[in-house]
Amino acid sequence: SLTNSHSLEAPISSKSGGASEKSDPKLPPSLGLGTWRLNGDKLKIAAEAALEAGYRHFDTAPAYHNERELGEALAASGLPRGELFVASKVWNSDQGRGLTRRACLASLEKLGLDYLDLYLLHWPVSGRSLMCWEEM
Repeated sequence: SLTNSHSLEAPISSKSGGASEKSDPKLPPSLGLGTWRLNGDKLKIAAEAALEAGYRHFDTAPAYHNERELGEALAASGLPRGELFVASKVWNSDQGRGLTRRACLASLEKLGLDYLDLYLLHWPVSGRSLMCWEEM
């Protein structure tokens, strides 16, 4: 079971020589759990282990089909939302006016979150990336 005594920072900072030096609070934690190819119990076990190890940065995407499961694992941790850094991405077919916002809202609903810390283009699509960027 998790407690709120875990550090906000990742276990090791890429800017430091060891785990004891804290990273810049304006930047995302240096280490994060990428969730590609993690689904079901595998995702929940990996997320719980990462949280227990002090990870606070989690990366997902609609194309990974695991946003809901990740959101459940994060909620089950009991950690305050402000201690987590969650990134997701807009998929190619959802890039464009009217589409990107809808895709972001769908990700938020699946994750059970009010906001994302980082929202990325999963892959730039010719002729759509600028529209997508403007909508973001």
